[in-house]
Amino acid sequence: MGEFESALGPVERGSASAHIAGLSAEFPLSIEHMGIGIALIGPDGHTLLVNKALCDIVGRGRAELLALDLRSLTHPQDGARDLEMAARATAGNVDNWKVEKRLLRGDGSTIWVFQEVTVVRDDAGDVVHFVGQVIDIDARKRAEEELAESQARYRDLFESMPVGLVEIDLQGTVLASNPAAGHIAGRVVEVGSNSWSVTHPADIHRVGLEAQKLIRTGGNFRLEYRIVQPDGGVRWVRNDVHPKVAANGRLVSLTGSWIDVTELREAEDELRRQARRDPLTGLANRTLLQEHCEHELSRRRAPTITVLFVDLDGFKAVNDRLGHAVGDDVLRLVAGRIVDALRAEDLVARIGGDEFVAICLDVDDDVVAELAARLISVVAEPVPVLGGAELAKVGASVGVARKHKRESIGETIRRADNGVYAAKRAGGGTFILADDPA
Repeated sequence: MGEFESALGPVERGSASAHIAGLSAEFPLSIEHMGIGIALIGPDGHTLLVNKALCDIVGRGRAELLALDLRSLTHPQDGARDLEMAARATAGNVDNWKVEKRLLRGDGSTIWVFQEVTVVRDDAGDVVHFVGQVIDIDARKRAEEELAESQARYRDLFESMPVGLVEIDLQGTVLASNPAAGHIAGRVVEVGSNSWSVTHPADIHRVGLEAQKLIRTGGNFRLEYRIVQPDGGVRWVRNDVHPKVAANGRLVSLTGSWIDVTELREAEDELRRQARRDPLTGLANRTLLQEHCEHELSRRRAPTITVLFVDLDGFKAVNDRLGHAVGDDVLRLVAGRIVDALRAEDLVARIGGDEFVAICLDVDDDVVAELAARLISVVAEPVPVLGGAELAKVGASVGVARKHKRESIGETIRRADNGVYAAKRAGGGTFILADDPA
C-alpha cells in the first residue's frame, strides 16, 4: 500500500524468505521520502521495513520500530479491530482494510492516524507480509473533538483547521469555507460559488449519484474525488461529509472536511502497477500477462493469440563467469531488445530468470516467423557490460504456439515452452512451432 511493487515484485511460492531478505536493498527512494508513513510487517507482526515519515509520525527511531511488533503501538482501546482483521487476513477472508485509530508516540502522547493495510500473498494464498500506509489525521480528530465541546470556538477553529472545511446548501452553493480548502483547491472557495466548479468534470456525475444515495441514509458519509486547480493541477480529496439536520428533521446543509489524499492514491496506484511488473526489467509479469490475455479474449471479436516463448542460450555461463550483477544488466538490455524487435501492440513479459513470453494478436504464420527470426537476431548481438570493457554473448531459443479455443492461455504457454526445448535440442538460436494440442 504502493513503488513497493518494484521492491516487492511477484511472490513465487517457497521464495518468501529470499524475497523478504532482498527488500531492504531494493527499498525505493520514492517510498522512503513519501509524506505518508509506510511499513512492511511480517505475518507474525514483526516489522520488516519502515520509511522516515512513519518514524516522524510515531516519534520513534527506525531501529526502535524494526525491533517492535507495530501492533503494540496501537492504543489499547483501538487494537481490537487490527487483531480481528489480521486474523481474517491470515484465514484468507480479507486482503485490505482501513481504520482510524490512535497510536502511542515515543514521548508517551497519542496521535490519531488513518491506516490502510494491504495483504501480500504468495501463489498458495499464504500471507507473505502486510503493507501498511499511515497518514496523520491527528489535527482533524482533535479539532473535531474541540468543535463538539465548544460551539463558541467553532469559527476560530474553522478558519485555522489544517484540513479543508466546506459547507454547502442542498443546491451545492458554498455557505462557508476555510483557508485549508482554498489551499487544496488552489483558489479561494468563495461563498456563493457552486461547489461543483472545483470538482473534476469526469467525477461530477459519479459523486453526485453517490451523494444522493448516501444522503438518504441520514448519517455521515465519505466521498473521494478529484479537485482541479486553476493551473490544471489535480488533487485527490477524501471528503468526510456531515449532514446538518434541523429540529424538524429537515436536511439543511452538508459540511465536508477535505483531506488531500493525493500521495496516498499515488502510492496505491504504484502498488497496483508494481504488482503487475517485473522489478528487474519493468516488463509485465505473469499477473499482467494473464490479465492482458483475459481482457483480449473477453472482447466481442476475440483475437487470435500467438505465444512466443523466449529462453536465453548461454545466459548461465555469463552469470557464472561475470556475476549476478552483470547478469542482471544483460537481462535488462536483452528485455529492451526483445520489446524493440516486436510490434508496439505486442505484450512482453518476463516470467522466469531468463525466460520471456511475448503475446502477439492476429498475426499470420509469415509474420510470426519474421518476428521470431528478428528476436533471435537481436538477442544474439553482443551485449556491452562492465562499462563496455567486455562483451557478453547470449542467444535465444524460441517456441511458438497459437492458442486454441479449447485450451487456456497457460496451456498455450506450456506448449510454446515445449517448443523451446525442441529448439534447444536442435542446437539453439532457432524457433520451433509447437505441436497442436492432442
